Amino acid sequence: MRRRLPGAARRNWERGRQRQRGQHDQEGSTSVELVVLLPALFGLLFLGVQAGLLFHARQIVLAAANEGAVAAAAEHSTATDGQATAEGFLTQAGDVALATWTVTATRDVDHASVRVEAVPYSIIPFYVPQVTGTAAMPTEEVRPIGGAP
Repeated sequence: MRRRLPGAARRNWERGRQRQRGQHDQEGSTSVELVVLLPALFGLLFLGVQAGLLFHARQIVLAAANEGAVAAAAEHSTATDGQATAEGFLTQAGDVALATWTVTATRDVDHASVRVEAVPYSIIPFYVPQVTGTAAMPTEEVRPIGGAP
């Protein structure tokens, strides 16, 4: 025979049962929240890493352009010397950050310039970034002391 609880005890028992039912309704909600939030968190993580890779690649490209411009601007040097210097710099320092690069150097009587275009590595699918750096320097010219300008 089943015993009936008095009024107050029965109400407390019913409230406890309702709380238990409410808790059971939310089982698995943590899993659903993780399924929704983890891709967004990974996306933000990958964006941060990609921004760091782009910054590093940009610094390498600018340094290579500067090295090439200094070499091309030296007295008795040519644009080819500047291009070779920039490409040598990229071979040493750029292999870890750059997938491909192109170096263009020019030199005239007054100045020398080197332009480096590169494609850095990307961890984001279907995203192909490009970085460009240009450096220009006045050409060196040795004149005798007291000579005409």
